[in-house]
Order: sequence, then structure tokens, then C-alpha cells
Amino acid sequence: MKNIVIGIASAIILVLLLFCLYTIQGDLTRKRETSNSITQAMENAAAKMTEDEEVYIGNEEFRTAFVQNLMLQLDSASDVKVKILMSDYKKGLIQAEVAQHYKTPRGDEKDVTQTRTILVEKNKKNL
Repeated sequence: MKNIVIGIASAIILVLLLFCLYTIQGDLTRKRETSNSITQAMENAAAKMTEDEEVYIGNEEFRTAFVQNLMLQLDSASDVKVKILMSDYKKGLIQAEVAQHYKTPRGDEKDVTQTRTILVEKNKKNL
């Protein structure tokens, strides 16, 4: 009888431990994913801006390219809010905040927020 109680208690502790690890891993994964995605999306939009200057003629196109690249990068099942804090196409500057809202395995709701700024150096062509 004593061994059965110890076995059941050990199983419950193991399940709770796995649950905690799964929750922590989910949080770290979302933070890493958001960080990598926002950086990659900014770099892709900036590279496209410097390559094809006819496509990007203003701030709105630059912002749109960033958001499209970001949505392609994000994989996890969560609600994403993108807030462009500052954008200046002529200076090659964009600052954005990305917030992911998701539910943990326990049912709690959490947010992960990342803010990044990128400054693009444009190559001046010799005429």
C-alpha cells in the first residue's frame, strides 16, 4: 500500500514538473521567436528597400514590407499586434514594437513584447 501511494505521488509530481517545464519553454520559445522574427523582418524590408528603390517610394510601403515580412516569420499560435513607433524612409529608420498574446497550458493569458530599431545605410551610386 505504501509503495502505491509513493508511486501515485511521484507520478503527480512528475506531471506537475513537466507542466511547469512546458510552460517555461513556451514562454522562452515565444520570446526567442519574436526577437528573431522582428529582426529578420526589419533586415528583409531594409534590404529590399536598398535593392529596389522604385518599389519603395515612401514610409507606407516601407511599413507594409516590414509587416508582411514579420507575418511570414512568425509561426506560433498567438495573437500578434504590430505597432510602428517610428518610420522614416528617407533616413532608412524604422522602430517597431511587436506584442504576442497567447494562452499558457494552464489557461493563463500572457504577453511577450519586443521592440527593435533599425537604421539602414544606403549605398550611394557613383554617377
